[in-house]
Amino acid sequence: MKNYYDALGLTFGAELIEIKKAYRTLAIQFHPDKNSENGSVQRFYEITEAYEILKDKNTRQEYDILLQAHLSKSRATNPNNSDVENQKTWSEFGQQKAKEYSEMSYEAFINRIKSELKIGSEYIPNLIMIIFFSFAVIGGIIGLINGSNENNSGGVLLFVILLIMGSAALVYLLTKNMIVEYRNKRNDKFNI
Repeated sequence: MKNYYDALGLTFGAELIEIKKAYRTLAIQFHPDKNSENGSVQRFYEITEAYEILKDKNTRQEYDILLQAHLSKSRATNPNNSDVENQKTWSEFGQQKAKEYSEMSYEAFINRIKSELKIGSEYIPNLIMIIFFSFAVIGGIIGLINGSNENNSGGVLLFVILLIMGSAALVYLLTKNMIVEYRNKRNDKFNI
């Protein structure tokens, strides 16, 4: 079984940000327009295949389970059909994306990477707001705990509880909306 983490020079279980950084670095280094050494095209395909599998949270979770089983040798001698089919599907998808990226000019490929980074950076204000409201929720809970020791009126306590619940709901909705909007924008931009 292919070890996609090794292909990107990472250790098992690397975070998404590490995966993206490693891919960008290696893809720029091994893009066929940039590197004409023997084996560079194959290396570009290998790292792109690895990236395409590891960048998706759900696929990475499935892959991690299969890789752990393979490394522990518990299923390595007798993998089931769905494991083999998953590996084949992932490999074909990764190879298809690698072919697509390798046929792009180096400048078009770099522009794609920049566009992807730009889309992600557009969500920094949302992330800051989510962090702010998360601290508001935590602060409200701490204030509620400290305030419950004092003799406060029920109206103030109810207001604080509603404020905390409203802030928590806002954090949830902002996070959910940001993730959906990011995925949609990325899918539209890159025809995924």
